[in-house]
Formats: sequence, C-alpha cells, structure tokens
Amino acid sequence: MSTPTDLPPRLGVVPAEAGGALLRFRFLPDANALAVPCRHLAGPATESWVADAVQESGETVGAAWAHGRHYAMAALTVDEHEGDIEAAARCAYERLLTAVRPSAHPYLLRIWNYFARINDGEGDAERYRRFCVGRAAAVD
Repeated sequence: MSTPTDLPPRLGVVPAEAGGALLRFRFLPDANALAVPCRHLAGPATESWVADAVQESGETVGAAWAHGRHYAMAALTVDEHEGDIEAAARCAYERLLTAVRPSAHPYLLRIWNYFARINDGEGDAERYRRFCVGRAAAVD
C-alpha cells in the first residue's frame, strides 16, 4: 500500500482546492487523466469528481485504486486477445471486484467501460451481448 502522495498515475488524481482530491477522466489524450480512446461527441471532454483527500492508494491485480473517507476509485485496462470481448469483460470485472470488495468501499457506484466497436456483430455474436455475458459471469 502506498502513501497518498504516491498515487498510481493512471488514476488522474490531482489536488483540488479546499483540501479535496480531484479525479479526472478525459476522452482525449492528457498526461493528467486516464485516456479513453473514444471520439469526443459533445459536452466537456473531461469528467471530474471532487471528493475528500486521498487516504491510501495502491494497485491490486492490476487495478490502480485510491480511497478517501467517503469514496474509492479504481482504474484498469484489459487487452482483448484475438477479439474475445467476453473473456476481456470477465477478466476486467473479476479484477475490479477483487480490488474493491475487501475495501471500506466494496460497492460499485459508477463504471465506465470502453471497448472498440461495441455494437459490431449480429444476434448472439454482437460484441455488446458478449461483453454482457462476460460481465455477468464475473459478477455471479
């Protein structure tokens, strides 16, 4: 476990005014945010959350995390091997749950998922359906 000043960089946590912490997700490349390779369509290109100061941080099974008194945040990336989105989703959610369940904040409030070409395919072969099957397998 690391100190609050030694945060995993991909969380994009930066100091905020009034002693809080700011978590940024940016949909364009930025050194201070977790980059999501998705074309920006409208609105702000960055989503920011302000919370109390980070108390501890670290990395568990490849998921970078940070905890404050009233929140926790985690970030991870999973490679899709040979287009197997079901396995990638299952792996991502298993790792995420492994990282958060033992913490003081074990419940997921908001999750962003990004997989390229999510609506490709038809019927049971649609990538979004395969993603949902993998996510359900991990959560069950």
